[in-house]
Amino acid sequence: MKKILLLIIVTLSVKSIVAQTGSYTDEIKIYQNKYVNSHEVVKGKDRKLIGFYQVSPDYKVAARFEKSKDSTTVAMKTSGTKIPIKNFVRYGKIYFMFRISYYYMFVF
Repeated sequence: MKKILLLIIVTLSVKSIVAQTGSYTDEIKIYQNKYVNSHEVVKGKDRKLIGFYQVSPDYKVAARFEKSKDSTTVAMKTSGTKIPIKNFVRYGKIYFMFRISYYYMFVF
């Protein structure tokens, strides 16, 4: 029974790894197209005006997420007209290194 379970786990893991055949650049371009086509605020011909920097693996970083110990709420302006200021919950921080410097960003 243990051998069968192990075989199933290994098979699923290999299929998962093989399914990730797209390159980093391809994955980013797919995301960008999906973002433009499903944007909630920018509509119609204006969607063609959304631009992105050239995709470069140089900007791919590994990050570490640290969950906040409290649920601090921060008020931020939004682009919407129904709710011009919205409260966002701070979930934590992500820490990463880019080139030779360390950075962190809050996750809301």
